[in-house]
Amino acid sequence: MRAWNLNVSNLIHCLHKESIGAPFFFLAATVVFFFPAFFLGHVPTAIDIAHAYWPVFRRPGDSGLRIPKNSHMMDIVIFETWYDLGRRALRQGEFPLWSPWDGCGVPLMANMQSAVFYPGTWFVYLLGPRRGLALLYAFKLFWIGLFTYMYLRTTGVSTAPALLGGFGFMFSGPSVGWLYWPLASNFFFIPLSLWIIEKFLILEYRPYRFLGFYALGWAMAFFGGHPETLLHISAFGAFYCLIRSVTRGCKRLFAHMGILGMAHLIGLSVAAVQLFPALEYLWHSFEWTARQEWAHPPAINWRLIIGSFLPDFYGNPSGTPIRYYAPFLSRALGPSFVGNYNDVTGGYVGITLLLLGLTGVAALVRKDPYVAFFTLALSVIGLVVYRGPLLYWVVNRLPLFSRSWNMRLVLLISFCLVVLASRYLQAWLTSMRPSLALPAVVALATVGTLLLLWHANFTVLTRLDLPYPLARLVPLHVLWLALTVAFQVLTLGALWLLRSGGRAWGFLLLGGLVGTQTMAHARLYAPQWPADQAQALWETPPGFADIRRLSEADPMPWRTTALGRRPWWEFYGLKMTTLYPASLGAYYGIPDIRHYDAIQVYRYRRLLGQVAAGYLFHWMDLRDIRSGFLDFVGVKYLVADFDPNAEDPGHWARVRAYNGYALWVNRRVRPRAFLASGVTWVNTPEEAFARVTAPDFDWHGPVVIERKGARGFPAGDYPGETPRGHVRFQVYRPHQVRLEVWTDRPAFLVLTDTFYPGWKAFVDGRPTEIWAANYAFRAVYVGPGHHEVEFRYVPISFIAGATVSGLTASGLVLWGILRRRSQGPT
Repeated sequence: MRAWNLNVSNLIHCLHKESIGAPFFFLAATVVFFFPAFFLGHVPTAIDIAHAYWPVFRRPGDSGLRIPKNSHMMDIVIFETWYDLGRRALRQGEFPLWSPWDGCGVPLMANMQSAVFYPGTWFVYLLGPRRGLALLYAFKLFWIGLFTYMYLRTTGVSTAPALLGGFGFMFSGPSVGWLYWPLASNFFFIPLSLWIIEKFLILEYRPYRFLGFYALGWAMAFFGGHPETLLHISAFGAFYCLIRSVTRGCKRLFAHMGILGMAHLIGLSVAAVQLFPALEYLWHSFEWTARQEWAHPPAINWRLIIGSFLPDFYGNPSGTPIRYYAPFLSRALGPSFVGNYNDVTGGYVGITLLLLGLTGVAALVRKDPYVAFFTLALSVIGLVVYRGPLLYWVVNRLPLFSRSWNMRLVLLISFCLVVLASRYLQAWLTSMRPSLALPAVVALATVGTLLLLWHANFTVLTRLDLPYPLARLVPLHVLWLALTVAFQVLTLGALWLLRSGGRAWGFLLLGGLVGTQTMAHARLYAPQWPADQAQALWETPPGFADIRRLSEADPMPWRTTALGRRPWWEFYGLKMTTLYPASLGAYYGIPDIRHYDAIQVYRYRRLLGQVAAGYLFHWMDLRDIRSGFLDFVGVKYLVADFDPNAEDPGHWARVRAYNGYALWVNRRVRPRAFLASGVTWVNTPEEAFARVTAPDFDWHGPVVIERKGARGFPAGDYPGETPRGHVRFQVYRPHQVRLEVWTDRPAFLVLTDTFYPGWKAFVDGRPTEIWAANYAFRAVYVGPGHHEVEFRYVPISFIAGATVSGLTASGLVLWGILRRRSQGPT
C-alpha cells in the first residue's frame, strides 16, 4: 500500500512538469473523445455516411445500396478506400503508386489526398481500417491541441489559459468539422509554424534549427494531403513573421523573410517524393479549375458570419438527414456556390471563447502586440471570407489563391479567436482587480447582434425541424438564444471567480463551458457508431457480392460501372442519380470505369465526358453512356435502375434484381486486352479525339493510333488485315501487367488501361514504344509469333522525387549532427 502511494505521488509530481503534464492533458482529452472507438468497439464514421448512406439508417425493405443525399459523402468513402488501397499494396510488397480499380487506371499516391507519407496514415497501414482510422483521427486532434498550447506558452501565456486555448482549438469547428477529411491533417501546422517562428525570432543566432524544424513540419503538413489549406497556413505564417519582426524592431527583416523562404524551399525538397508525381498528375489532369469565388459581388455576408459561430443555425446534420443546409447556403452564397456545411462551421469556437476573444480585442488591442496582430489578422481574413469589399476581390485574383477555395481561410478565424481569448485570460490573471464592466458590455453586444441576425433570418430558422425532444417543445431559435445568454452569464461568473481569488473554481467553470460547447459539437459532427450498426458499413453490397462470385471463375479482370436515371436528389439544380459513389467498388476490389478525384487524367476524363452523359465534376454520376464504349473498355457488369435492353435489345442479360436496381451482364463485351482488327492512323491527339467521339465511330472496328511525329512506325504503315491469334493474362497487378500473345502477322496489342506517362512496355524483355490507342488507352506493336508482353509502372517523377527527398532529409540529419558536434558538450 505504501509503495502504491509512493508511485501515485511520483506520477502526480511528474504531471506537474510541463513537458509531461501538457501532453498528458491533451492525450487524455483525445482518449476521452475517442473512448467509444478505443474501448467499446465503435467506429468513427462521417455524419454524411451515418445519415444518408446505406445501411446504418437503411429504409425498411431496402436490400442493397442507398442513394447518397450529400455529395461530400463520396469524399469520405474514397478517402478511406485510398488508405486501404495503400495498405493492401504495401502488404503485397508494392508501393501504392497506381490504382487499377478507379477509371481505367489512375495515379494513387500522386493524387495527394491519399496521404501515403502522412505519419497518421500508417496507423491504417499497420492496424487495418477499423482500428487504424480511429488512431489516425486521434493523431490529428492530439497534435492540434498540443502545438496550440506550445505556441501560447511561448508567447507568455501561463499554463491554465494555454491549456484552455489548446483544448478550444482542438475541438473547434474546423478541427472536428473536417476531422475525417485530409483537410484537417494540415491544421497542426498553424500553431507549429508560429511556435517555430516565435522561437526563431527570440533565438536569432540559431537559424539552422528554424530551417530544419520548419521544413520538416511543412513537409509533414504537405504529406497530409491538402495543399490548398497548406497554402493558406503558409501565407498566414509569413504574414506573422513579417509583422512580428517589424513590431520587435528587428533590423534583419529581409534576412528573416529570406530564411523563411529558404525553409519553404527545403520543405518542398523534403516533400519532393510526393510533390513531383503530384505536379505530373496535375500537368496531365483534366482541369485545374479556378474556384471563381470573385464572381460573387463583394458585399458582407451576414448569414455566413452567423453560420460560422453558431453552426446549428442552418441545420445541424447530426440531428436529421441533411435537408436544410443546401437552401440556406444557396441563398447565402449564390446559386453557383459549391461547398458544404463544414465550410461554414470554420470559425466556431463556442460562445465562451468568442466572448473572451472579442473582449480581448476591446481591452488589449493597443497594449498587447500579439492581440494587435491577431486582431489585424481576424479583420483581414474576415473581409476575405465574408466577401468584404476590395480585399475579397484582390485575394481571389492572386496567383495560386485564385485557384484555391479561399473560403476555407475561415479556419484561421477560430485560431485567432482562441489566441485572443487566451491572451485576455492571461491579462485578467495578471491584473489585480479587473472590472467586469467590459466583458459584460461585450456580452450584451454579442447577444444583441445575434438577435438582429436571427430576426433578419427568421424565415430560415422557422423552417428547421430538428428531432431533439426539447426542440419539439420550444422553438429552436428561442432555445439557441436562451443557451447563448446562459453561456454568457456563466462565463462572466467564471471571470468573477478569477477576480475573487477562486482561480481553481474559475478555470474549472471555464473548462466546463468550453468543453460543453466544443466537445459536444465535436461529438455531433464526428460521431462514432456502435459496432453492430457500423459493421454494416463494411458489409459487401449484394450487387458487389454477385459480381465477385461471377468473377472468381473468370481469369479476365473485367470492369463494372453504374448507371442511374431516377432523380433521387437535386443538388443545386443538378439531378443526382448515383446508385453508389464512384470508386466505392475499389474498396471491394471491383474495377469501376467511374472515378472520384479533385483532378483526373486528362485524356480519359475528356473522352468519358463526350461518350457519357451525367454529372462529371470530381465524381462521376453517369446517367447514360455509349454501349460500344462499355464494350471496348471491358465493362462486363452493369448496375442500373432501368432496363438497358430497351435501347440495345439483346445486349444485356439480367443476373439478379434488387430493390430499385438490377445487375446486368454484357453479352458483347470485348476482352481487356486484344489484337486490333485494323488501324486508323492520325497525326495529332485532337484528330484522334475527333474520330473516337464521332457519333458513328465503331468501337468494335479499327483502332485509332497516333503517329509519333517524325519517328513514324518502325515497320512502315501497319497492314490492315485482321490478325489471327490470342491474348491471355498472366499477371494483372497495380504496377505490372503481363500478357501472353500469339499472332500470325504484325499487329497492335491493345490494353484498355489509361494512357499515362510512367508506364513502360517490354516485348520479350526488350523495351518498346507505347502508342495512344483510341485517344486514351495503350497499344504496343508485336510481330508474328509468340511473345510475352509486359507493362510496368516506373514513373520518373517518383524516382526523381524520392532521390531529392532522400538527399535533402539526409542532408538535414547530417547538418544537425555536425552542428551538435561543433558545439561540443554543454
